[in-house]
Amino acid sequence: DLPPIDETMGQSLTGLMNGDRNPNRAIPTFFHDDVAIRKGRYRMIRYRDGSTQMYDLENDYWQVRNLGHDHPDYAQMFSALQDTSASYGFKF
Repeated sequence: DLPPIDETMGQSLTGLMNGDRNPNRAIPTFFHDDVAIRKGRYRMIRYRDGSTQMYDLENDYWQVRNLGHDHPDYAQMFSALQDTSASYGFKF
């Protein structure tokens, strides 16, 4: 076993390799000034112009139907997007 490196961002993949899953973990994607997260069944994207899109990947794998701001889980996903982005030093 190797000792952990405290100043490195990231999470251990040991659980994933052992078959454990964490559906509440927000998985980020960064591309230029755009940011997205996948958390559970949803994916939220925030574009550089400030617009957002949210998709239900269980029912819309190809991300064709934007759920919009009125969806009951929108606020929770947007908060997770902000928190996850900030933890990687990406602020908007």
